Amino acid sequence: MTENWFIARVRNFGPIEWFTLVLCVVGYVQYLAFVQSESAFVFPAGLEFTDPLGAEKTQPILLDIDIANSGKSAATITEFVAFVAHELPERPNYEQTGLNQVRTGIAPVPAAGKIRQSLRFSDWGQETMLAVKSGTMGFYVWGELTYKDEARHFTEAISDFCFAYFANKQNADQSVFRTCPNVNFTRTRTRLVW
Repeated sequence: MTENWFIARVRNFGPIEWFTLVLCVVGYVQYLAFVQSESAFVFPAGLEFTDPLGAEKTQPILLDIDIANSGKSAATITEFVAFVAHELPERPNYEQTGLNQVRTGIAPVPAAGKIRQSLRFSDWGQETMLAVKSGTMGFYVWGELTYKDEARHFTEAISDFCFAYFANKQNADQSVFRTCPNVNFTRTRTRLVW
């Protein structure tokens, strides 16, 4: 069996070749560290209802989402999708259709900044709104946003998010959205793009 030409070549490396190889590896690691330190880090930082629940007999689900960037580069959001439901599925499927969802464009997020985006979902009835408001019916918002920045040349980053509505039965004005504890819905990742 013949030996791979690269392995055969490496076996014959002298000190200069080894030094050059190590220098290339160190340079690549430094490049990755630089990209990581200068990249944007974008994530949904908060969520709230735009209008009080149950004010009308039928009204759209209107939400305001705050999207923050704690990185050093401005971020361009290339894709945003969000879903609402009364129960979370076991795992998110962002390609599904038929659920109450919003796919929308979002303005760039400045470095170390925050933007607010309004989301409009389909109408729901007063009975459902009052059940969510009282805490007898669950309410979840989940989705993903994909973004790029100047520091990412061959990758884009993805932030998955999920918020659960926690009703305050004594004072509805103090009800809040909190991040879901399910790690399937709250993570960040990158993927290669060419």
